[in-house]
Formats: sequence, C-alpha cells, structure tokens
Amino acid sequence: MGHRYVLRYEPQGVKREGWHRIEVKLRGQKGDLQARHGYWVAPGR
Repeated sequence: MGHRYVLRYEPQGVKREGWHRIEVKLRGQKGDLQARHGYWVAPGR
C-alpha cells in the first residue's frame, strides 16, 4: 500500500430534498477508488 487519502464533503445550503449524485474520479493516476454514489437530503432541511 503506497498512499491512502480520505476526502470529506459536507454540502452547504442544499435547497432541493432527495437524492444528490456524487461522482469522484482519479485524474492522471492509476489506483483503486471507493466512494459513495451520492447523498440524501431529508425534507425540511
């Protein structure tokens, strides 16, 4: 195992409730990537 990174994303001010897709890609590098497919915004948030 060479390197490991953890990225954190906290959406701010998302007005639309429901499912929001996230796409994460490696650019110019080879490697394995594990990421969520998106996140859910609950009604009334």
